[in-house]
Amino acid sequence: MKHNSYASVSKKVNIETLQYLQKLLKGFNKPSYKFVVHLLISMESARILWENEGYVPVPSTFIKSHFDRADVKGLIANNIVEKDGVYRRPRDGRKGKCYYYRVVFNIFCRYLHLMEQDSRCTTEYNLITGKKMAKRKIRKSRLINTVCRTAPELIEDSVKHIPRCLCNSTAVELHLQKLHQLVSVGKYPEKGLLIDRRAYLQIKHNQTAENNGIITYTPSYSLQSTGRISEVGTGLQSCSREMKEAAFSGIANIHNYDLKSSQIHILIQYLKREKIDAIWLEKYLTQPKRLYAEYIGIDVDTWKACLMAVVMGCYLPPIHEIQLTTMHDKQNAPYYLYEYCKVHNKDFPAVYTTFCQVVQPLVKARNQFMHILVNDHISSYGYIRDGKRFLRNNANMVFCLEDHEKHEAARKLMAFYLQGKEATFVHYLTTLSTKHGFEVISNQHDGLVTLGSIPAEAIKEASEYAGITVAVLVEKAFV
Repeated sequence: MKHNSYASVSKKVNIETLQYLQKLLKGFNKPSYKFVVHLLISMESARILWENEGYVPVPSTFIKSHFDRADVKGLIANNIVEKDGVYRRPRDGRKGKCYYYRVVFNIFCRYLHLMEQDSRCTTEYNLITGKKMAKRKIRKSRLINTVCRTAPELIEDSVKHIPRCLCNSTAVELHLQKLHQLVSVGKYPEKGLLIDRRAYLQIKHNQTAENNGIITYTPSYSLQSTGRISEVGTGLQSCSREMKEAAFSGIANIHNYDLKSSQIHILIQYLKREKIDAIWLEKYLTQPKRLYAEYIGIDVDTWKACLMAVVMGCYLPPIHEIQLTTMHDKQNAPYYLYEYCKVHNKDFPAVYTTFCQVVQPLVKARNQFMHILVNDHISSYGYIRDGKRFLRNNANMVFCLEDHEKHEAARKLMAFYLQGKEATFVHYLTTLSTKHGFEVISNQHDGLVTLGSIPAEAIKEASEYAGITVAVLVEKAFV
């Protein structure tokens, strides 16, 4: 998918943030200032932080057209901006190659910290022009996507049942201070701190009340193509587990629920329906995950990430076809394994070969199912309109096969069906909260955070609605 490049013309900030940037960049010309602001705004993107370590692709033609005469070399020399030395093609589909830039860690971290104070100010300013602006409103959920112009009724109803979330701001700020100290001595990755800071920034932006250090904020959600909803700005949905533990500490009657091995169970259900061998997955569910991890020579978290990448359709090329210097797809098992081996001084070819041997039966079954999804599924579960083929999942979301290349469609359909059924369960369970006397305060994709416990009859009702034969909802600690 291709995206048009653009330079922001407006960014609401408080006076402290504006003055900090103006003082920092005193002596630089206006194009240089705008270039730094462009990087700061771009770096707030969760995808930029997760996939690119905060680095933003900026073609030279883009710099010339939007920031002509910007002193990029001077910004780098003064340790304000840094450049990734790899000259490569952007991942968003744009043609040509470019360098990646980011604002240095300490400056970006300070910028986020100052932005966190926005909820306390009455006047805001345009970071680019310096002019006063009306204070921003609480961001509302935006439940549309390129295929579904309006969200399915179930999803809209689910979001309405999560009008507020609670957050222990005192504990979160202590958590962030601790992470900053760990980063300063090289014991914690910069990216992890920035993601948590960004999450807290969104919480503060949508804050509606505070009582004894406990913030009440309105979570805003965006709609994914599968039917999942993602909390805008990460919030308490996709921040670190340690931040979640801090955020929900000191809150009475809090419960954290997880739909255990949900996508594995759902895949088994689909495989059996299509009469595909599911023995490997069924056996896997009866074995401790550490046995697989230890056999391959990795930790449990890396094993789980790699396994789910395979479940979702990632390609496992022969070892001789892997080009490590250009491995930019950070959603795939080869990347996870390579990063683990690099950090722990392991033999990547040996680890990767063993991993492929272990999951080979799963890959075979998965490939059969992916072939059915792309080639045969339309006759039983889809429809054709205006010459295009459409499929619909349990969440009532729509997928157009013609919008994707064939190999890409197969992988995306795995998530479309597995996450779609999982999301249907979570959404319907959320709508049952009033009936069964619990309150949902956070959607966690494959689980929920609630005030009050969820009774077994609610779980059973949601399972039947979603068509899930095995739904194991377990309560667990945040860390």
